[in-house]
Amino acid sequence: MAPGRRLLGLFLPLAASSLLMGTAEALVSAGLARVPGPEVALAAYGAVLAVSLLIEAPVIPLLHAANALGYSRDTRRLVFGFMLAVGAGCGALHAIVALTPLYGIVFGRWLGLPAAVVAVARPGMIAMIPWSPAIGWRRFYQGLLIRRGATRPVGIGTGVRTVTVAIVLIGGLLLRPDLGVAVGGLALALGVSAEAVFITFAARAAGEPAGGGPPLSLRRLVAFFLPLALTSGVSFLGRTVAAAQLARGLLAVPSLAAWPVAWAALFLIQGPVTMTQQLVIASPEGIDDRAQWRFAMSVGGVATAVVAVLLPFGLPFYFSRIIGIEGTVLALARNAVVLLVALPVLVAQQQYWQGILVRGRATWAIIAGSAANLAMLTAAGFAGVVALGSWPAVDVVALATLAGYGTELGVLAWATRGRAEVADVVAVRAAARS
Repeated sequence: MAPGRRLLGLFLPLAASSLLMGTAEALVSAGLARVPGPEVALAAYGAVLAVSLLIEAPVIPLLHAANALGYSRDTRRLVFGFMLAVGAGCGALHAIVALTPLYGIVFGRWLGLPAAVVAVARPGMIAMIPWSPAIGWRRFYQGLLIRRGATRPVGIGTGVRTVTVAIVLIGGLLLRPDLGVAVGGLALALGVSAEAVFITFAARAAGEPAGGGPPLSLRRLVAFFLPLALTSGVSFLGRTVAAAQLARGLLAVPSLAAWPVAWAALFLIQGPVTMTQQLVIASPEGIDDRAQWRFAMSVGGVATAVVAVLLPFGLPFYFSRIIGIEGTVLALARNAVVLLVALPVLVAQQQYWQGILVRGRATWAIIAGSAANLAMLTAAGFAGVVALGSWPAVDVVALATLAGYGTELGVLAWATRGRAEVADVVAVRAAARS
């Protein structure tokens, strides 16, 4: 079978998973757009999600760890125990932020959110306490499925998640529309918990992944894991920084409300692009890195083309009729997507280079790239809010986001010089010996 067709067969279930994941977030936005005080509710939801994702960051690389290191029963047992510890730690930190005076410091003082948004956000933050442990558990078993080449259950699992979110959201908002942010947070937390249960059974039914490798010590696992965890933290910190910039710019509350809606719309289309990294890490036999790169860039190009085609009519319809936003919030959300139309192509290149580095255990370079992204976003965003005071905060943050990704790609390009070519040579020599 041609490499492109093989990659497509592995990719489509992962892409479906990402699309359904984005649908779950969009459902929450649509629900909150229909509660009393929708601007404040959407702004609070965006802030809760940004902080929850930042706390969740250390569990994100568990997918990479299970995929890359789950080659024996002993290594899987070690990664599993590590997952339990990291998930519990993130859950405890989330509870501390949500339930103690630290909440007011984070949401009020550090993010600088308006008092009305701070008050509405707290119940949502409390409802999201199970989020990080459930995400960590799910990603561990997803990594094992991907390593085995059984990607179909990953997409089905996300379908379970989306259906659960819809049921909890609709039922909760019908009963208590005044607690919209709390209902939205609870829907997301229960949705990912249901997905984790399904993925666990699917992974166990699929059997143990094939392959082998050297013994894995806790020290080696931490050395592999820590740079990726820091990368996730830096990446999600960018969303928190963006929220702080939006809160300090022109049209603060409408901008805070528009940004999560715009980002969720982009994620629906761009999300599948991020799944190409897992294919690069898994490195299916007989598929070289040139074919991987062509596939990743094709996916990114298609995603950008879809965004561009939808801009004139499809996007306004989606925002106004499906999500339910209007007026200033709708206009700001549309502006953000217009400015970020090329982002999927940048993400495709980022994911390919990161996959090469993860596979080569050079995860230090990934954190360097993410740190460069965050530094540029922080500098450009806060400087732009001051220098371009007549511009809506959403526009400033969108441009700063592009500048951040461009900076990161420069670092990754330098770090991956020669790595893909070496991998191709090794693969050719192995094929010749066989």
